[in-house]
Amino acid sequence: MILEVGDKGTVHNVPSGDIADPIKLTSHHYRLHLSWNVDWLGLLDNQPHSMGPAYLSINDLKIDARFLQINVICPFVMLRPKEPTPQQLNHCLEPLTKEMAMLKNGIEMDIHDHPEPVSVYTDYICLNCDMPAAQKISGQAGHAADLHPCPYCKTTLLDVNKSELYTDNHVVLKEDYELLRHAFHSRDAPVHH
Repeated sequence: MILEVGDKGTVHNVPSGDIADPIKLTSHHYRLHLSWNVDWLGLLDNQPHSMGPAYLSINDLKIDARFLQINVICPFVMLRPKEPTPQQLNHCLEPLTKEMAMLKNGIEMDIHDHPEPVSVYTDYICLNCDMPAAQKISGQAGHAADLHPCPYCKTTLLDVNKSELYTDNHVVLKEDYELLRHAFHSRDAPVHH
């Protein structure tokens, strides 16, 4: 694999040599497209407790059946006095992540009108949530973080109100090594409860 940096600073792996292109979900005959929905809401009025449900909806179903209770998958609900730490969130996400990896590679299932089980493939097509939840789910710093409010450039929270920042020649993109260094620093940091 070759690391390729796009013109907007995006980074992705590109197959090199004789490695075949990855198979797209749409190339499979039996496939499910999932939306992942996450939100936090107050449980009771004037109380500090909140809950964070995560649920999956199957986009291949008709819209009037997609959000029926029988068709919605709820892998976890977090009940906390406040939002979870990254470690607590990772603990809840780990089983779902492992199962989605298996589903992405296909699992054998019985299908109506087929005498033999067939391979069914599944993947996420979108994450429905607000920006703070999206950053937390993807492991990025929150939007109010002093040093890393943007996942793509080196802008700090103090720079946001400077007009020169919003011209193309003043934006300095983050480098891969910096992102990795910060990821390892965060991972190895002591946890304060």
